[in-house]
Amino acid sequence: KDLYLFVDAVAILGKEEFVIPKGVTSMGFSSHKLHGPQGVGLCYFKEGIKMSPLFFGGPQELEKRPGTQNLRGIVGFAKAIELLNKHLPKATENMKKLRNHFESTLKSELKDVFINGDGPRVCNTSNICFKGVDAESLLILLDREDVLASHGSACASGSMELSRVLLNMGIDPKDVRSSVRFSICRNTTLEEVEKALKIIISVAGKLRS
Repeated sequence: KDLYLFVDAVAILGKEEFVIPKGVTSMGFSSHKLHGPQGVGLCYFKEGIKMSPLFFGGPQELEKRPGTQNLRGIVGFAKAIELLNKHLPKATENMKKLRNHFESTLKSELKDVFINGDGPRVCNTSNICFKGVDAESLLILLDREDVLASHGSACASGSMELSRVLLNMGIDPKDVRSSVRFSICRNTTLEEVEKALKIIISVAGKLRS
């Protein structure tokens, strides 16, 4: 009962409805993940949890983080959450359908394509292994066609280091080097997914030939 458990919940806010799990003492969220302003976040603390200040100064934010508050960001974040309630859970189902269509089409049109972590997961993200294809080369060619993707997590975008998460899942390092992450949002349309699929299938095929 003395365990303090912090959960990085950035990926789920704006994607699916959720309840704070029993035993979680604190959670972190980011505004930009649900189309709110960048540069503002939210940290939840279970009642009774005491936290030392990040640094010392003024009394802002319950004396946990002194300094002038980003009022526009805070108001924008609150509005984004308010608007979110109008979209979920319908948006969740739509993102899940688009993601499943995206994954099934790639697996049917290309050989040796695997979904990393093909199980219960956030509804808008796919981590896909294009076996035998260099992920860095694939990303460069996709970028030229205005298809945005990443080799690792959003936090590690731009880094070509092997994903520790995928390695810890038991995925072969060779396959990790061939893995790319794709994400959609509630504003993504079927037409956009189809356009991206056409480009990805073409580019991956060329890299294999």
